[in-house]
Amino acid sequence: GSEMCIRDSLSGLFNGVSVALLVPAIMAFFGKGANFGNAPGVVQKLLNLFDRVPGTNRVVVAVAAIVAAIILKNILSFIGTAVGGHLSRSLVNGATFRALKLLLEVGIDYYSKMKTGEIVQRIGSEMSGAVGTINTIVQITATLLTMSTFVALLISISWQLTIVSGLFSIAIV
Repeated sequence: GSEMCIRDSLSGLFNGVSVALLVPAIMAFFGKGANFGNAPGVVQKLLNLFDRVPGTNRVVVAVAAIVAAIILKNILSFIGTAVGGHLSRSLVNGATFRALKLLLEVGIDYYSKMKTGEIVQRIGSEMSGAVGTINTIVQITATLLTMSTFVALLISISWQLTIVSGLFSIAIV
């Protein structure tokens, strides 16, 4: 639900922030000073966070921020996988329980016509298929939400570079 939206938006945001900070960090790492006075507002705000840090430690703190953003994104991804697995098990268990409860309420005539083992096996396979479909929809939604947040951040940095990088990624795929 809304937790998934928040988690995936944060994941996309951390992914975008880490990418946005890479360029200045790489330039500083190679000793190339850069004038970011004309940089987009988002990049300037990100870089202004490091203005309080002394010059020699600025690169280290920026790299630490990039690593922290990547770690936070991966932690959110791990939490998403764990929550998804728990949701899948809950769905399968709940649906199977309801189906078996319904079978217990059916009259004895039904069982004389049907084999109980086949019924239980079919319930299990149908529930697994349904949950697989639900998981796929959840994963697609999560991926779209993460991508949308990431693309929105990239567009706020530079819509021209976003288009070029989008075309480049399509060419690679």
